Amino acid sequence: METHRELCREQQLIILFSRLTFTPEQTERVAELISEGIDWFLLLRYSVKNKVLPLVWHHLQSQGYRQEVPLRLGQIMNFYKLGTAERNQVYLRELSLVASAFGKNGIPCVPLKGAYLIPQMYKDRGIRTVNDMDCLIRKGDVKSVRSIMQGLGYVEGEYDKKTNTITPVNRERALLWQTNMNNLLPFLKLHDSEYAPVTQIDFSFSLDLELQKEPVEIMITGAVKDADSGFHYLNPAHFFIHQCCHHYKEASNASWVALNSDLNLIKFCDVREYILRFMNEEQLRNAVAFAKDTGLEKAVYFTLYYLKEIFDDGYEEQLLQEFEFSDTSFLYTYGQKDYGHTVAWKKGFWERLFSDTNKDELQKDAKYAAILQES
Repeated sequence: METHRELCREQQLIILFSRLTFTPEQTERVAELISEGIDWFLLLRYSVKNKVLPLVWHHLQSQGYRQEVPLRLGQIMNFYKLGTAERNQVYLRELSLVASAFGKNGIPCVPLKGAYLIPQMYKDRGIRTVNDMDCLIRKGDVKSVRSIMQGLGYVEGEYDKKTNTITPVNRERALLWQTNMNNLLPFLKLHDSEYAPVTQIDFSFSLDLELQKEPVEIMITGAVKDADSGFHYLNPAHFFIHQCCHHYKEASNASWVALNSDLNLIKFCDVREYILRFMNEEQLRNAVAFAKDTGLEKAVYFTLYYLKEIFDDGYEEQLLQEFEFSDTSFLYTYGQKDYGHTVAWKKGFWERLFSDTNKDELQKDAKYAAILQES
């Protein structure tokens, strides 16, 4: 079991609460940490940075520690969880409409990340936040996807919070995005909701910035349609692979560092819980084999390595030994795609994980930052 005694109590507690599945020893450790005294405002800060605030509050409530939290702070946490549930409800309704429209046009709608994990794994719609909903598509379906989304009232554009308007992207940015990114421009739609004034749906046709189409073709071909929802669900090995690729892309590219999206605990929680709940040893080995066959080994190794660092559930080391890397410096570097060469992190993993921002690490403007533009 992980101990992380070198971290402060608040950081240790955040790690323990960044999960759905607990051992008795972990539950006991939660009690020990809280009895020793917690700076609840610092805990709030770390929770927000790691996108686990509603999950942390859920555990504080369900494990009987609500009274330990200062009243006003507890109200903030509770309202955030309630608002998250309302926001996710809007998003999931929209995604259901998208799945229906895709089905009528014979196109698979394959939900990824929170779009799948909230209803299928987290269950409680208030404990997992989203900025958008993500789906996987074939590159050959791009034209049809655009037409369908426009028919549903979506615009490939940028949202102005001040005026509550969506402006279609200009031709220059559209071309820049099209030639560099592994997904379409975000599709946006306005709503009469205080919790979700705009919904954003993203469609990926490749797993990373190498822009390979073949792995996605294999994944979608193997996806199984759910008769009730209309969604096509990836098999567990493929879903896990996508999680790893998404994780590694954001952790190793300077542009996502600039957007403060490089590291957070909710991503690791997503993968950890998915493995424990939906995968067996054979499926994990299938995932490793798929990664080797498609050149995605670094993404999987990176994810497993840091899952072991954070959670150490016992299965990670055996899988890590399946890989034969002579050089694992990619675990500690970033920026190849942005700068044309890698840069070693100055901060260690734990410091980066709990820092408000890691922008201070960046050497210069990142290639993809101007394309992404924080919305």
